[in-house]
Amino acid sequence: MAISRRFAIWTTDSMRDGVHNHSDHDFHVYLTNDTISSGDRATKQLKSEIPEIALGNGYAGSVDILNTFTNVGKNYTFFGRSFSIVAAGGDIGPFRHVVLFNFETAVKVDPLLFNYDHGSNFTILDGTTHEILCGGAPVGQDGQILQIFSLI
Repeated sequence: MAISRRFAIWTTDSMRDGVHNHSDHDFHVYLTNDTISSGDRATKQLKSEIPEIALGNGYAGSVDILNTFTNVGKNYTFFGRSFSIVAAGGDIGPFRHVVLFNFETAVKVDPLLFNYDHGSNFTILDGTTHEILCGGAPVGQDGQILQIFSLI
């Protein structure tokens, strides 16, 4: 089971300060096999600081998760669209982490939000499909990725 972990740059302050505008920005995920430690989550802030796996064999790079966002009082809920990756012409990976980042912001270039740790290296074998499920929702449907409560 994947474990999610937040990068330090993703806070209610970053939403308030315009780094992450969940209503207007596009959020993408990408695959990495880079080690992501708790220290990395505290200090690394940009996609360029955690390299993506090689493109090819069906992996075309970061995927727009067609995010939606709700704000009720001080509760912020973020949803994403589940998708699948099909390996064709060779294997994809290995990778261990699926990283969520803000693809569209003028404040910072591709700031990181979360990483999902598969727990060990994973390879999508040629001819097989791997599903990235947001909140357990089936492929093509939206699922809750995270919810936070602001004390501000």
